Amino acid sequence: MSVLSNVTACLVLFFQHPVKIGDTLRVEEGDVIYEGVLVDITYFFVFLRTVEGRTVTLPNATLLKNPFTITERTKPA
Repeated sequence: MSVLSNVTACLVLFFQHPVKIGDTLRVEEGDVIYEGVLVDITYFFVFLRTVEGRTVTLPNATLLKNPFTITERTKPA
């Protein structure tokens, strides 16, 4: 994936607000499924914390190009 596609995806994630920090996501990328709590969104990557405590780093474009499910929403403050 190109740098431009990840920056563009970051802008979409930021302005469209499809996901928020604290949401639990399930991201399908081919045969691989990533699941965890969204802990950060940067210009190029999103970071998920798994139930095992590991951090998974995914390019932003992965969320726009692959199916994902918000399995649990962050509760409003």
